[in-house]
This record gives sequence, structure tokens and C-alpha cells, in this order.
Amino acid sequence: MNIQCLLDQNGFYSGAEVQLFQQHVDRYWRELSALELPEKYPGVKLTPIRNYDWGRECFLHDPSGILWYFGTFSKG
Repeated sequence: MNIQCLLDQNGFYSGAEVQLFQQHVDRYWRELSALELPEKYPGVKLTPIRNYDWGRECFLHDPSGILWYFGTFSKG
């Protein structure tokens, strides 16, 4: 797990990011989607799994401004 503070172009705090690297992005995506968080809470956004040559990732943007990153690296 990695936690970062995000800064804007002027060096001011603009949010935080929590990065969770694990092997089961599909499981996390299914569980997050089943919670229907965007329908329940204003400001929540889910970004579906994206596939890259280096691995896979999906995101949860929570209402407090924290970006939750779920990712895995490809084997190879």
C-alpha cells in the first residue's frame, strides 16, 4: 500500500491517493460495483478496470477527495 498527498501546480494540497497493489483487481471491481456507491453518495465515482501492457487498474474517487487506486502488475 502506498499513500500520497497530491499537490496542485502551485504546491497546495489538492487531495490524496491510496494505492493498493494486489492480484485480484477483478474481485475488487465486482465488490465495489455491487455496493452501488455512486448512487448512494454524491461525489463518488468508479472508474472501470483499464488494461495496459504493464498491468490492470481501477479507481474509486471518494467524496472527501481521496482517490483509491486498485492495481496489479502483469507477470513477465
